[in-house]
Amino acid sequence: MTKIGDDILHNCPRCYREKGFSAKLNRKGEELVCALDAGHRFVIEKGMLKELNGRK
Repeated sequence: MTKIGDDILHNCPRCYREKGFSAKLNRKGEELVCALDAGHRFVIEKGMLKELNGRK
């Protein structure tokens, strides 16, 4: 049996939308921060990525 992980949640959807490719999200405390653009910040909420707007 294959175990499904949360790897898909650790890719930056904003880079994918804006640039056509995705970058890795790295954990910084409770936040996930894009490796290419530190302004792209997310948290996992109820199993989904939620973008943090206006926070640095």
